[in-house]
Amino acid sequence: MFLSFPFFTIAALEQFIVPNKFSIAPEGSKEKFIQEYSWHQFVLLALTIAVGFARGVPATDAPDEPQRLSNVKKPMYFVIGYGILQAILGISLTFLYSPDSETRYLITTVSQILLVMLLSYYAAPMFFTCTMWYTWIIFPAIICMIGGCKALFAHQLDCYKTLFIFWIMMIFFGLLDMYLMAVNHIYDGCFHFQHRAPTPRYPEWLMYRPPHPIPTVRY
Repeated sequence: MFLSFPFFTIAALEQFIVPNKFSIAPEGSKEKFIQEYSWHQFVLLALTIAVGFARGVPATDAPDEPQRLSNVKKPMYFVIGYGILQAILGISLTFLYSPDSETRYLITTVSQILLVMLLSYYAAPMFFTCTMWYTWIIFPAIICMIGGCKALFAHQLDCYKTLFIFWIMMIFFGLLDMYLMAVNHIYDGCFHFQHRAPTPRYPEWLMYRPPHPIPTVRY
């Protein structure tokens, strides 16, 4: 169907843009809790981008070896697996603690720190140098995401809605990306192509080559 950057990595990064901290809304407000941005999430996002660029840009110059894609896939199974567990943990904590609970916020933030390390160190080189071939199976994944979000919206507070969307995306896009890697639907990306050696414009039989090496004259 189409080639794209790995959707799991995009969804995992987007959770750092959404506020994860809540406080009790003032009296007279329609909502019980309001979202608040914290400096922790901006630090984590900045670290992911900075270290990700430091790891991803040099990876675009990696030589074209037969095992390159295989070496990229192996650590990504662990990265995606942890990301799925981190999303499930975040969803589970919303049922165990109130939105303004410091315990819920601290556990979620600590779980995100390890995800930042994995994304910046392993997912960034794949994001810069590889693309995924998404087939028809993306439609069942989207249907599952919509169903999961609706189920959570019906049983939880409205303040969690944006977090639930990205956590559900991480779960189902993560499962989808793991399946596509398992069936080898991973290819070289455009940034990797740009750093390959240029191809000769003319066929080799038109390229002039001297029949013998030109001797070096010394004076």
